[in-house]
Amino acid sequence: MKQLLILCDAFPPSFAPRMGYLCKYIEEFGWHATVMTEECARLNIFRNLGGDADVARWRWVGASGRWTSRLEWLVKFGLTFCFAQKDKAFERFVSRRIAGRRFDAVLCSSYHTFPLGAALRIARRLQVPLLADIRDVAEQFTGYECQSHRLPALRGLEKLPALLYKHISIARRNRVLRRADALTTVSDWHVRMLGRLNPHVELIFNGYDPELFVPRDVTTPKFVVVFTGRLLSFEMRDPSLFFEAARRLMDRGMLTESNFEIRWYVDEDSWRTLNTHPGMAPLAAVTRPMGLVQSDRIPGVLHESSVSLQLANKPSAHGPFGIMTTKLFEAIGTQKPVLCVRSDEDCLERCISESGIGVAARTADEAERFLLEQFGQWKEKGFTRAAVTPQAMELYSRRNQTGQFAELLDRLCGSRR
Repeated sequence: MKQLLILCDAFPPSFAPRMGYLCKYIEEFGWHATVMTEECARLNIFRNLGGDADVARWRWVGASGRWTSRLEWLVKFGLTFCFAQKDKAFERFVSRRIAGRRFDAVLCSSYHTFPLGAALRIARRLQVPLLADIRDVAEQFTGYECQSHRLPALRGLEKLPALLYKHISIARRNRVLRRADALTTVSDWHVRMLGRLNPHVELIFNGYDPELFVPRDVTTPKFVVVFTGRLLSFEMRDPSLFFEAARRLMDRGMLTESNFEIRWYVDEDSWRTLNTHPGMAPLAAVTRPMGLVQSDRIPGVLHESSVSLQLANKPSAHGPFGIMTTKLFEAIGTQKPVLCVRSDEDCLERCISESGIGVAARTADEAERFLLEQFGQWKEKGFTRAAVTPQAMELYSRRNQTGQFAELLDRLCGSRR
């Protein structure tokens, strides 16, 4: 069994299901994973993930009180801003934990920049290849949504350090990616963007767990549209076309309180953001806030839905770019029809079209026609199902994608020998 050292910014149960699913299946392909990650207590929605990996968690901010932890974070943010201190501290933690152990490769998975610097130095010290898995990049966002903590409001002046930190982080990230043995990422746009830094880039999509997300026809008393996930901003994900299409169908009496429901499985911040949209008010009677749910409950949520709503937006000069949410692939696994609004007119639209899962609407008319079509299927059968292609079911399986990771790691180890 080959030994894989995974360094990642987050790991289940808190977040980063991509690495959690990899660890669930990696031993089938001849690798055993040891995971080093930052402790993250804000979310606890992936309790079912991790497989047989050995996981060690590192705490960056240790203070327990609200104000003391905030102060500690601000001090350490400054040190990281100036000296990349977070990566250096994490490197020391990992080095102590793996002292005397042998590994065949290092895999670093990052949402932004941390812990790429630590991973490169550790891989070089171990004399093994580094595979950098880039889930997101700062350039794909419309603003500063990539930053996990917001700086205190300073009458607009907080944007200056945020912009400076963004540029510093990108520069640090790029230095590592140019030196990595290979990169993996999540969309065609990301491949094109990262290919400018390193020609050894491979596309491994996010996907669905074939053991959890399976087709199942459940009859429901209402036509149910569900959204699961988070809403960072309307610039990133714009629900306007859906609100307009649903309102039209209600005005025409096709959809009513007795036969129609919209369920939002979102966190409190996302729910507050949604309620600022003027399109929410006309749909208040059929709208249900459901709260975030554990990942292993999502298949049941989809089974009881008629349409899975995916929110996106057409890119402007400032983004968003290359966003392909995991929720799309989970809908593919359950073969639940997808309405995506607004279409990105790029890789997301192409994926939806080629898989047969639904439609990426560019207009309210397109969204309305799709809802009416699915409503007709629901009226006839009591449930809906999309005609997903077998190729899509295979391509987006987390087990098969873990095989892609293992094959790439095997090649990297072979080239080193």
